[in-house]
Amino acid sequence: MIVRALAYIWPTAEMVCATLTVDAVMNANYLRKKLDRTTIFPTPAPNMHEVVFSDDRQAKLGVRTGRYRQAAHRLRFFIRIP
Repeated sequence: MIVRALAYIWPTAEMVCATLTVDAVMNANYLRKKLDRTTIFPTPAPNMHEVVFSDDRQAKLGVRTGRYRQAAHRLRFFIRIP
């Protein structure tokens, strides 16, 4: 059964992987652009596949980083905050 599944997936795996990569980069840059006015970014370079931002500006206003995670969960985005 596994061999049959691999035989089905293998020919399209490279195309799917490339599509997912392009989508990840596009989504990261889209999110960065949306947060551009309200967030400080550590680097001015465009993102590759994830968005990294600083919460310095929001911390001065009393907003904690955990609030981003809660809002992202409600909006069905996935933001990994270490």
